[in-house]
Amino acid sequence: MPRRGLTLAGGPEAEARLKASRKQYEHFPIGLAESLRMALPPWLSDPEALDYWKTSAWRNDSHL
Repeated sequence: MPRRGLTLAGGPEAEARLKASRKQYEHFPIGLAESLRMALPPWLSDPEALDYWKTSAWRNDSHL
């Protein structure tokens, strides 16, 4: 897949900033999931997994 001009930060400082950001909102989906007795998906998906729209019978690869 071609790059889209976005570079993600890495390293301990980026991990700490992400963790601090998640602390601000992650209790909301966790509480909702517990109330509805639903499992939440992982924060990061499997890099080998295809998105649902890419697995459809109506798939069109002309734009990829």
